[in-house]
Amino acid sequence: MVKLVKKSLTRDISNCYARAMTSEKKYKQLIGEQTQLIEQRKHAAKVLRDFNLMKELLAPETRIQGEVELTDRLGQLDRRLEEIDFELM
Repeated sequence: MVKLVKKSLTRDISNCYARAMTSEKKYKQLIGEQTQLIEQRKHAAKVLRDFNLMKELLAPETRIQGEVELTDRLGQLDRRLEEIDFELM
């Protein structure tokens, strides 16, 4: 009986350790992705600022299309960052 309990506890500890390692790996992946997305967002925001400075020189249709694409990309980055923040809670 004692051997069965000991074996069961050993298996439970092993399973808990495996889950903890998986959780830690997932956490590190999310932190890495979050860091990359923050850098991408900074770059996209800089491009949008630069674009806004230059848009007076551009044709109206080019100006609108470029601004929509940049704004959409910023929105995508913001949504993914929010998802990561939620997962990290």
